[in-house]
Amino acid sequence: MTTRQTVPTGRRSLLLHVNPLALAVVGVAAVPGSLAVRTLPIALVTVAVYAVVLLLVVPSVRYTLLCLALAAFAGLTVAYSTWRLGGHDETLALTAGLRIVVLAWPGAVVAVFVDPARLGDHLAQNLRLPARPVVAVTSALQQAAGLLVTWQQLVR
Repeated sequence: MTTRQTVPTGRRSLLLHVNPLALAVVGVAAVPGSLAVRTLPIALVTVAVYAVVLLLVVPSVRYTLLCLALAAFAGLTVAYSTWRLGGHDETLALTAGLRIVVLAWPGAVVAVFVDPARLGDHLAQNLRLPARPVVAVTSALQQAAGLLVTWQQLVR
């Protein structure tokens, strides 16, 4: 049995070829972005902007929606605990839950597109970080990728 892989073309394949440092910045930039979410309208607009950008850039819509579902689950748990412990204020709870989605969703989506070897090269050559932490990060990311491949083989 052979499987056929399709290579995305156009704008949607951009994420496959972008600098890994830029992908890391996307994940880290979500932290101040989530801190800026103070009200429900800001949270809704931010999630809507994320959705439009990710659906235009990411090659797989299914993967984007899977990451959204996982981030939404985390957001729901925070929203429920905020609602339960915060005086049953729905707006406050929904804002807290959406803040978690704003924090987790972009980093979860771009994490799969980071090539550990290229990231290590860029960390060492462009940012001139010390060798030991760069090797440790690169090795840990490669081990995680290897674990995923092994898990897929076990499933088959």
